Amino acid sequence: MKYVDTNILLRFILRDTPELSPLAREIVQTNECYLLPEVIPELVYVLNKVYQFHRKEISTTILQILPLVVVKDLRLTRLALQYFAEFNLDYVDCILLARNKLYGDEIITLDKKLEEGLENLPPVSLY
Repeated sequence: MKYVDTNILLRFILRDTPELSPLAREIVQTNECYLLPEVIPELVYVLNKVYQFHRKEISTTILQILPLVVVKDLRLTRLALQYFAEFNLDYVDCILLARNKLYGDEIITLDKKLEEGLENLPPVSLY
């Protein structure tokens, strides 16, 4: 199996490095690459904090990449990204919300914002 890391995805998304971006594009588009779900929080963080992408832009951008790579539990990833675009929560909290919604996993938290998210979960509508 071939796994892509955050740097490959950043070069693919940003097209900001003339030497590396075409290579990243070739890797993602021509190989059967796997994306560990653990890589996505780092990608979200870097796009938000370093490159100042807005939440909805991050969600849309990553959702556009997902068909090009193999992701374990794609449904969960899509729903977490949808929640990230809709709620003012960290991406990892959105994963927890998605697990609660899809699998009924109980979330034990002291985080008021996460509690509010649990109480106000919208219906599941995966795009």
